[in-house]
Amino acid sequence: MLEFLVYLIGELLFNTLLNLPFFLLREPRKEPSAVQWIGDVLGTLAVGVALGLLSVWIWGHPLLAWPSLRWANLVLSPLLMSGLVVVWRKRRPSATAQGLLRAAVMTFCLTLGLVVTRYFSLG
Repeated sequence: MLEFLVYLIGELLFNTLLNLPFFLLREPRKEPSAVQWIGDVLGTLAVGVALGLLSVWIWGHPLLAWPSLRWANLVLSPLLMSGLVVVWRKRRPSATAQGLLRAAVMTFCLTLGLVVTRYFSLG
């Protein structure tokens, strides 16, 4: 049970550190266009994949050897990180609905790229 709790806390900290810019950055004054949205989404997916490969290369993630934990990580991590970013950024008085949606989508894409890469690389 202790290993499972350490896994959860470690995975949450790892994902939070990688998504730290989405917690701290300010929203742009000008609304991004649809082309910028697509570029940002594809860019964050690519960064997530690169970070996933780097994390597998540096550290083997021994607790992700269990298929049930890998599935839980694959499903829960992107949703949890998106929710945390939205809750954190919502505290700012300058937060807009468009900005919250953008931050949530970008966080989801980064974390999804990360966990999908680790899911298939560790298999």
